[in-house]
Amino acid sequence: MAELEAQKQEGSPQKKSSKRKRSPRRTLWLVIGILIAFVIYAFAFETTDVSLDKIRDERRQAQLFRVIRALAQPDLLTYESADTATDLGYMVPCPTDGFEPAPVVGAVSVSVDPTCADPRSQVVVSGSGFKSNAPVQVFFVPPSGVELRLVKLRTTSEGTFEEQVRIPNRPDSQVQMIRVVAEQSVGSIFSPVMVETADGDLVRSPRWSENAKNTLDGIIETVFLALLATTAGTLIAIPLSFFAAKNLMRDVRIPAIQMGLAVVAIPFGVAIGLFAFSASSAMIENLPESILLHAVLTAGLSWIGLFLIRLSVPDPDRQSGRFFSVLAATGSGLAV
Repeated sequence: MAELEAQKQEGSPQKKSSKRKRSPRRTLWLVIGILIAFVIYAFAFETTDVSLDKIRDERRQAQLFRVIRALAQPDLLTYESADTATDLGYMVPCPTDGFEPAPVVGAVSVSVDPTCADPRSQVVVSGSGFKSNAPVQVFFVPPSGVELRLVKLRTTSEGTFEEQVRIPNRPDSQVQMIRVVAEQSVGSIFSPVMVETADGDLVRSPRWSENAKNTLDGIIETVFLALLATTAGTLIAIPLSFFAAKNLMRDVRIPAIQMGLAVVAIPFGVAIGLFAFSASSAMIENLPESILLHAVLTAGLSWIGLFLIRLSVPDPDRQSGRFFSVLAATGSGLAV
């Protein structure tokens, strides 16, 4: 029996070496696989027409800017709107000593250039802070309170507008008004209000938008999909890992005492590593600046660290653990 076991042990290296030799057929299939993959990727690049010049296209850059702006200002809340009026004092005609209207206080800003004018003069009305793409009406309001509409327009995507209008023939010594009526959002995140809609329903303003609800549903669905996929992949990978490891590793048996000593030695090894690191740093700072000396010390510390790391690798022929070797090897990572 002993002779048979010896023959098996002697013959095993030859069998392993014969298995390691790659046959010409396997090499040929490998080359063919590489060529097929190269052709597939070349066809994919040709089909998709990948070109870095398209990134610099003005139309694509404008689309990218709109996408980035939408990401920076996501449509997560829905606000109810109500018509609000913003009044700005105006004089027709200009007084002798000039006229400066009181500034508009609030979230919106309205200005007229010039601040006073003669009847039937052309002036420029501008405003900012309004809703994007919202309808706006500009009125001239004399002391009688009658609203004379000057223009009806729509704000830009930034919530601004600028329009040239004609002042009506309504001269008066009193201060008159330029009134801007626009849709404004009602309520805020920190102070929501209840608003009655045209249908008579009471709704909260602001409230979660449909985009926010759909996005939240998609996030929850993605998380659960990832959870199920990870669980299924783990159940499949665990049994396969044992078959794969059996072909790559030898039978390694670590006694429970050695495993316990290794776990206990981890905090001691970390402490030793920190102490060794601080001591070596202080020693290097006190040494003279010499390239040769620093090279020798670097090589020596690297060799010591590699030796300690090699010492910590389990040896299947070792029957018992060595507490101090595990302790030193654990701290070698920080020491190096």
